[in-house]
Amino acid sequence: MCVSPTENHAPIRIAIIGCGHVCPVYLRTAMQFDCLKFIACADIIPERAVAMAAMCGARAATVEEVINAPDVDLVVNLTPITEHHAISCAILTAGKHLYSEKPLASTEVQLAEIIALSADRGLQVGAAPDTFLGAGLQTVRALIDSGAIGRPVGFAVHMLSRGNETWHPAPHFMYRPGGGPLMDFGPYAITAITALLGPAAAVTAAASQAFGQRTITSEPLKGQKIKVTTPTHYTALLELECGIHGSIICSYDTPANGGSPLEIFGTEGSIRGANPSTFGGPILWRRIEDATNTWREAELKHGFAENSRGLGLADLARCMRSGDAPRAGIARAKHVMEVIHAALNSAECGRKMPVSTRVNRPHRLPADAEQTFRLEAE
Repeated sequence: MCVSPTENHAPIRIAIIGCGHVCPVYLRTAMQFDCLKFIACADIIPERAVAMAAMCGARAATVEEVINAPDVDLVVNLTPITEHHAISCAILTAGKHLYSEKPLASTEVQLAEIIALSADRGLQVGAAPDTFLGAGLQTVRALIDSGAIGRPVGFAVHMLSRGNETWHPAPHFMYRPGGGPLMDFGPYAITAITALLGPAAAVTAAASQAFGQRTITSEPLKGQKIKVTTPTHYTALLELECGIHGSIICSYDTPANGGSPLEIFGTEGSIRGANPSTFGGPILWRRIEDATNTWREAELKHGFAENSRGLGLADLARCMRSGDAPRAGIARAKHVMEVIHAALNSAECGRKMPVSTRVNRPHRLPADAEQTFRLEAE
């Protein structure tokens, strides 16, 4: 088993599997932090691994070589959703800590296996999304905690798209069972709401499908047809443990949309802005006593307003030393996945579905988190 260097301040040695379109962003973010050192990159397309390895001064390797490498402490799993479970289980079985792109697994059975493996081997697991650690949602959290809008009473999240065939290089899996907008966008929306307001207790959902076939307009598969075999528009009513309830819409069927992707309603005002899939703003808020009915833009006092995918990885590395629970850790991923599957089940059976797991609201990042993370290895 690979033992992480928790007894000293040597960097956590990282490898990445899956060098697709999100990998460069992970690398650019994580390379800011002295607590991380990239060792190897692997991909089913070797040329991708070579390019990413050159970017971060690592070596290109096969998937098997990365999983079994004795000089790797933690592996980042950026493979497609359909591969997450098998690759993550192999990583944990090899005795390495894991950070996974969202979702951590496609089914509750798969998730349970990952949780059991990590517990049995005493390994840390983190999972995207980590956007709630960015300046935008951290500012929303600070406004809520300060009482700026009074007591929160409701929320609305709209994660709307015309479909991933317009930009994704290989979007087929998004339109098959295990894909779809709830599995794709849901982790962002549910993570944001539960991090801001607390855990979910129940969900009621409905689903539909606007088109039976999609035409890819992105390269390199432009012109290919996709048969759609999963719902592509979900609406969910989420009831939180604290008594607040609100709506979440995740859709691939909305080519023209506008408005705020996130709104939090309070007894004395409201907040809007902060797309749950991004890290920045703008964040607008107003109170009911404002006679001019003016939305004010909040100052982003926290760091990481730019695209900072990989921020959760840095927080996980910090927790590997401190023994703390990572903010974007396995407990949060488990809760989010249970909410998603409860919504999927509710949409099929037409009934409210309970959510049994609970997760704490994570502590806000300190205002100097950028500097703190960068100094972790010193």
